[in-house]
Amino acid sequence: MSDELVNKNQTSELKIHVNELAKRETMWPAFHALVKSGESSVPVLIKALKEDDDIVRAVSAVVLGEIGPIADQAIPDLIQLLHDNNKEARMSAALALIKIGNEAVQALEQCLQSDNPLAKFWAAWALIMNDSSKMEAVPILKEAWETSKDKYVTLAAAEGLSKAMKWRIDELKE
Repeated sequence: MSDELVNKNQTSELKIHVNELAKRETMWPAFHALVKSGESSVPVLIKALKEDDDIVRAVSAVVLGEIGPIADQAIPDLIQLLHDNNKEARMSAALALIKIGNEAVQALEQCLQSDNPLAKFWAAWALIMNDSSKMEAVPILKEAWETSKDKYVTLAAAEGLSKAMKWRIDELKE
């Protein structure tokens, strides 16, 4: 079998797994299959970040995070997902960016300038969770802590502020 045919078959199989992410009964097997496929599933998952189905977008972001730093080509699309109307998709994108790690830092820092307050918040949260010394995120987290009515945002803000405070205390001890 030619390499091109193998790649087509593999891509078709990966697309089937992405579609299975939307169904509760097939979500976890599909999730594990996509993670196991690693880097080869990244292009299919990037396309899935633009699907109409909220669950598919959110879970695709989580899979990209589980794949980790080798999914770094998804960073621009995950940053875009921070602007999504769906809260789970935004949170999943932020989590994925943390797991991709240092490769995402520059894009997250740029997102701190966003006009979208939720995208800005989740970028700040991901930035501080990736590197607790990123103090430019603190004012954004503090504002969300003080003003948000969303319990997930409030909890994430508290988590990020706590991590930043611990880093600052440890720094002062040295």
